[in-house]
Amino acid sequence: MPFKPKWIVSYKRNLKPKAIAIKSVASAESYYRIEKDDLTIPEDTIDKILSIIEDKAAPLINRIRTGESLSLSKEEKGTLSIFIALLAFRTPFAQTAMKNLDIAQSKRDLVRLAADKDEFHRTSRLIEPDTPPEKIEEHRLLLLDFDEHSTIRHTNAGENEFYFMGQGISIAQELAKILSRKYWQLIESDNSRVFLTSDQPVVLLPDYYHKRGMPVGYYDGRVMLPLTPKRALMMANSPLKNQIIPITEEKMREYQWYTVTRCYQLVFSHIESEEFQKILDSTEEGEVVRVYLPDA
Repeated sequence: MPFKPKWIVSYKRNLKPKAIAIKSVASAESYYRIEKDDLTIPEDTIDKILSIIEDKAAPLINRIRTGESLSLSKEEKGTLSIFIALLAFRTPFAQTAMKNLDIAQSKRDLVRLAADKDEFHRTSRLIEPDTPPEKIEEHRLLLLDFDEHSTIRHTNAGENEFYFMGQGISIAQELAKILSRKYWQLIESDNSRVFLTSDQPVVLLPDYYHKRGMPVGYYDGRVMLPLTPKRALMMANSPLKNQIIPITEEKMREYQWYTVTRCYQLVFSHIESEEFQKILDSTEEGEVVRVYLPDA
């Protein structure tokens, strides 16, 4: 905030924006602590791994935040690639999306099995040979109308949480390879509009050829990491100019929209704006991490 340098404005759906200390914007205490009965490694292992990567990335982030150009060695780009990839998949946003995907796949597989009456009865008899055929058929019909009669949920603690954290780290390793192959460029606002950030700080953007409604992924999309209110790092799929690229007000408005609409719960800015709050309030919490799979 201009009059409070160490404070920012926090936005949450349907609440009034409020000023908070920057240092308070961090992961919850013990968020990465491993809770597992037969643990063979220290419970703070994930925290230590993340700290090592953050320490290596910090001076590089500081350099590109203020430097006149983007000049990184292959090793430095690799360090930032894994840092950014982990930043994308260590958040509650990513954890919830992975859980939702797992639930959607499990539900689809159960409905598919139930749709094949003969196979469902055969499989059921193998698992529970003493179950009467009429009872098996009753279960099958209930599964066919899954949402009406059943639900699947994941807990947010213990081994379940440890599993999805591991999944996130595994996906981040692959994402780092994708990011390192993209073309990196610094972009700066040339107007009064500013870059925002959120509780999902790595922003996935459609590329120029994407049409409305087309799915966008890290492989074919552009990836943006806001660095300061006026500067961001853009990772694109085609070469850009070898200089800092000025961003027009129209384009800045688009980047702000994507940052807000693709947050999990919170958006952060160094200024208070009714426009940001209005965009956030227009979104439904949880929709951005909802998973839709084809039936077939």
